[in-house]
Amino acid sequence: MAENSLTYKVFEIMGSRLKSIGCSYYLQDRPLNIPEKTDRFVVLRISGRLYDRTKGFKGSGKTTSGLIYAFQRSKSDGTPNIKKLTSLERDVMNLFPISETGVCCTHPRWLSGVSDGYGFNMSSIIFDVRINLPFLDN
Repeated sequence: MAENSLTYKVFEIMGSRLKSIGCSYYLQDRPLNIPEKTDRFVVLRISGRLYDRTKGFKGSGKTTSGLIYAFQRSKSDGTPNIKKLTSLERDVMNLFPISETGVCCTHPRWLSGVSDGYGFNMSSIIFDVRINLPFLDN
């Protein structure tokens, strides 16, 4: 199975989970034009490189990392909306662990928060991705 297919499977699973918390999401990159009515959204990135989980053993599964950028619109005066951004971070962190169709996403870790310069504040959450053998054999 091609590595891109595995990455898209992870996107599909994570995307459905992000929708469940009422959050719109984008894959890989943040668009510059976000609709005015959008107060929060996330960008989901999956590393383009998949590693064998057990070196030297064929069919042992793959591992990589994922990154979620959680964006919350700033207050009207331009200051961060810390309460809402913290709530979004908590909503995203509570999605983990995720285990579905041979894909496991675990160990989310909060990295940082910063303004994006376009009216939103952002936090980064990194997580581990494992793709298990039964999924690879299908």
